[in-house]
Amino acid sequence: MHTAEDKVEMPKQIVEHFRLPQEIQCQYPQADWYVEYNHPHKPVPADAWGKVQLEAERRGSIRRGRIGEAECLLFEGKPVVDIYEEFLRADPFGLFGIEKG
Repeated sequence: MHTAEDKVEMPKQIVEHFRLPQEIQCQYPQADWYVEYNHPHKPVPADAWGKVQLEAERRGSIRRGRIGEAECLLFEGKPVVDIYEEFLRADPFGLFGIEKG
């Protein structure tokens, strides 16, 4: 999904919404860790991946299957990343459920 984010200039307000506090960045450097964090004074963002997934399933880009006992989502990456990019270009604030300030 970061491929799409590299192609679209994310609004600064969205970037800031997801920025980790400095004390967490010091303990978990981005080069070594992936950390998701809900700021106590900011609303929890919407499930952007869930929105992309639903649209990809609607378009037939994702199908469900099983590998052994595990239920899996089967898809080629590019069509799903393209949907994410479309959403980012059309309405990034709506995608993440963040009010435009």
